[in-house]
This record gives sequence, C-alpha cells and structure tokens, in this order.
Amino acid sequence: MNKKLLIPISLLIVISSIALIFTQVELQNQKKIKQIQEQQALNNVAVDPTTYWNTATTNVEGSTFKYPELGTTYINAQTWPPEVEISSDIFSCKGEIATIASSGTTYCIQTTSEGAAGTIFNSYSYTYQKKDKVVKFTFTLGFPQCANYDDPNKTACKYEQNNFDLNKLIDAMAQTLNL
Repeated sequence: MNKKLLIPISLLIVISSIALIFTQVELQNQKKIKQIQEQQALNNVAVDPTTYWNTATTNVEGSTFKYPELGTTYINAQTWPPEVEISSDIFSCKGEIATIASSGTTYCIQTTSEGAAGTIFNSYSYTYQKKDKVVKFTFTLGFPQCANYDDPNKTACKYEQNNFDLNKLIDAMAQTLNL
C-alpha cells in the first residue's frame, strides 16, 4: 500500500476512534445525569412519616389512629399505644395549654409524676377538640434517671431525653385519628 495513503487512513481511524470514545463517554454521562435527576426527584417526594406506623382502635367503633413504636433506649413506654377516648363533651382545660405550630392544634396537657427505683414515671393526658368531639390520649412513659449511668450511657441518656419531642409525636398521632 502507498505510504501517502496509509497516513491519512490511519489518521482517519484514530480520529474516528477518539470521536467514538467521546460519544460513548458523553452518552454514559447523560445516563448518569438522568439517573441522578430521577433519584433527586424521588428524594423530593414527600413521604408520610406515619406510613409504617401501627394502627390502633379507640373507644368509638370504627375510629382508629396510627402510632409508632418509640424506638428509644432511655424512655420506656409503660402504657403504649395511648388509650384514646372520644366524647361529645365540651372542651375545657385544667392543665397546660400548648398549640403545636405544625398543625395549629391546641392541646390541654396534664402530667402527673411518680418516682420508683431510679425511674420517673410520667402519666400524660393530651386533650383536644376534633370536629365536634373531644379527644383524649392517655399514656405513661418511664424516664430512667440518667445520673445512674456511667458515661457514655449517661450522655446518651441525657441527649435522648432532652431531644425527645413528645408534643410533636402526639400531634402527629392525633392527625392520623379518623372519627
């Protein structure tokens, strides 16, 4: 074969190969970008946090609510899930009033405490108005005294108990109540 013809053909093959490689790389990059965009779209979908919660019944036939397992180490459920009473009474409060910002629901919260063997047992009553009914969630949680632990458990205990948002949890459960 002629040397003059061999150089341009070789050059054409090299350029074509490089172009093919760049095209394949670009296609792979576009595919990765599409996968990332799809994953981001899935991550942006609002997921109902109560989806995997358990369902319990109330004292009114057909009424249910959802509740989670606490999943805590230093907060022990004594009466869980909460007992729920639904009545046609008029809403009144003889306890602390708290309005939960996320839902705008106002609760009457009553708490009584007893201590035994290094644990404080708090009995709670959250009462609120839903439609024309008065709803009351009652339950008891045990809080071991963190000072009874050595570190790192003492620190973990304090952290868990200080960051446990009971109002937010009860509000989320109350929002699942169907009458």
